[in-house]
Amino acid sequence: MGHRADSGRREARSPFRWHRADTVLIVCCLAFSAALIGFLALRGRSMAGQGGADLVLFHEKNEIGRFALEQGQEQEQYILITYTAQGAYVQAADNRPSVPDDRPYNLLYLADGQVTMVAADCPDLICVHHLPIASPGESIICLPHKLTAAIEGGGKSEALEELDGVVR
Repeated sequence: MGHRADSGRREARSPFRWHRADTVLIVCCLAFSAALIGFLALRGRSMAGQGGADLVLFHEKNEIGRFALEQGQEQEQYILITYTAQGAYVQAADNRPSVPDDRPYNLLYLADGQVTMVAADCPDLICVHHLPIASPGESIICLPHKLTAAIEGGGKSEALEELDGVVR
């Protein structure tokens, strides 16, 4: 008669018991994941800065200019593209040129292996707000002026050449 009412019930046990090996396995998986992410990030940075890349300018699918990009390039370069009824004209300058008031234009800035669209007279200015580009396959496009500034070359791997584009 000294029995308790709940003495016949067994405690519910979890089907999973935590072992030291479980902790070791989780720590190893996390360390491997961190190492893989670090490797891919460093590899991506080194591929972006490979020499031999060119900035290629296209107007209405016709190449109008090609400029060498070099990582660590100390000298800044500006490229002014102006448009007339006859076509597009490209001018390169070491200092920022003045933009024309009477003709449509785009102004690109090249420094340290990166290309930035710094000014344009198009109505939406999407090209000006685009992030700088530095890797082969990246481009800045100005639809109103039908201008494409794309990076080509730079030691692309065979897998990269098969891609249609690069998403950032």
